[in-house]
Amino acid sequence: MSNLFLFGAGASSFCGKCHPNSPPLGKDLFQKLEEHSETARSLSEPIKKIFNQDFERGMAALEEEIKKGNFWKIHYFLKEMGQYFLQFSIPISHGNNLYVKLINLLLNNKGRFIFSTLNYEMLLEEAAFSCGISEITYDEKKQWKKRETLPLIKPHGSCNFIPDLKNNVIKSNKISMGFNAQLTETGVHVLTRLEALKKIETSQSNIDAPVMAIYAPGKPIISCRYFVKNQQTLFEKAVLQAKRIIIIGVRVYEDDKHIWQPLAKTKASIGYVSPSSEDFISWAKKNKLKKSTIISDTFKNCISVLPQFLSDG
Repeated sequence: MSNLFLFGAGASSFCGKCHPNSPPLGKDLFQKLEEHSETARSLSEPIKKIFNQDFERGMAALEEEIKKGNFWKIHYFLKEMGQYFLQFSIPISHGNNLYVKLINLLLNNKGRFIFSTLNYEMLLEEAAFSCGISEITYDEKKQWKKRETLPLIKPHGSCNFIPDLKNNVIKSNKISMGFNAQLTETGVHVLTRLEALKKIETSQSNIDAPVMAIYAPGKPIISCRYFVKNQQTLFEKAVLQAKRIIIIGVRVYEDDKHIWQPLAKTKASIGYVSPSSEDFISWAKKNKLKKSTIISDTFKNCISVLPQFLSDG
């Protein structure tokens, strides 16, 4: 049985040395996007205000706007979001980054590991390559193999998942349906960070935004839905088969049923890492998850106590 890691925005925001800086938490994301996104700057002031209060509510307000006829705006926005998240990297051999420290720690552990992240950026991939791992796999065909393969599941998609437009199908009759529209269903190119950045910067297409779930309640998917749904299926399978699950920097948000319903059914031991654990404790109690515990308050502090959690049971 495997040990499954699940990372959220709180992990990447406080993971240490990144270039040009660490990714923001959700509450600060729109402010940062305004500096990089023409679409974000073009939104009405009332919608901007909602975004700054709650990004997911802002996306819901944007959905109402695009239902009036400007469906392409969400694709422009996703494309600019993808470009924004692709800028984040880890300097080569920077051992102070916590993702790098964690992977190096696990390389000296005898266990099997699967990684998952709700984040769109590629800091986990960057960390793996910094640690000498040669391959990232986003499917279940290959398992954890020290110095060779790191299995990674991205249930909300990723900034390096780019639609393969060769056989693209545009369902133009649905472009006024908001986030229920499924504009493209095609294959996906999984690219390196630099390849994806170049692809986005040079593309003239309106519909090749990265394959990322909309950062709105329920995380709707408007492009390559089958591919992202498969990532969510892989996540559920990994949760239900895991011996231990370590959740770092993820707040409890039960509206994301594809994440929290499988977790509520697991028989695994769950270790939680966050400075605010009250919601997790209440959620675990409600779901009668007796094998749940608080490992640490921060990503940094959990590194030293994690070996004990991995050895228990």
